[in-house]
Amino acid sequence: LLLLLHHLAALRACLALLELSQALRSACSVNRDPLCQLGLSDAAAQRVRASQGVSKRGGVADLKPQHIVKLPSHAARALDALPRGRAQLTATAVFGAGATPIAEIAAGGEFSVDVTLNVRGRGPRAFYLVLSDDEELIALKKVVVGGAKCEASLAVEAPNEGGSWRLVLRAVYDGARGFDARVELPALRVSAAPKDLSVKAAEFVMPGS
Repeated sequence: LLLLLHHLAALRACLALLELSQALRSACSVNRDPLCQLGLSDAAAQRVRASQGVSKRGGVADLKPQHIVKLPSHAARALDALPRGRAQLTATAVFGAGATPIAEIAAGGEFSVDVTLNVRGRGPRAFYLVLSDDEELIALKKVVVGGAKCEASLAVEAPNEGGSWRLVLRAVYDGARGFDARVELPALRVSAAPKDLSVKAAEFVMPGS
């Protein structure tokens, strides 16, 4: 239980640090409304939510086309500069130099997750690739997208226990709060290591020998 809590704390701490980095870069502190990164005051952000039916917890990525067309012009321009809704993420679990896709891996085995991130926009942009399961952070990597496409690979080690393992990959733009893209990988079957049934012969030492 303590180990599980430790893994959960590590994942939450990582996500909290990423959100803090985003808040600093977007000048929108974590205790303010996420819509403030569009150049809106907290009061203006609340009016947008109330008038357009945006949920209280919804961020920039949750804005629908019907919301965007009603934004103030300066906020719409700020939104257009962000990759929200324009980032496409794909990920495949692969093994070996041939990058063969896999659906099963031995417990404790090593493999890779090949990632392709497509983003519309201009100029280099930094993203964090965050791979996790339901309990812990699995891998974290920072990539810089110089054009419209970026390819990366994450090194992964399977858990030591067998069973079905589900992984989720998120792409987080460093210049705005919230996640830009999210993809769930097909469940991997982790095969448990075979038990050692060999019986070693006992070594007896006779008295006086």
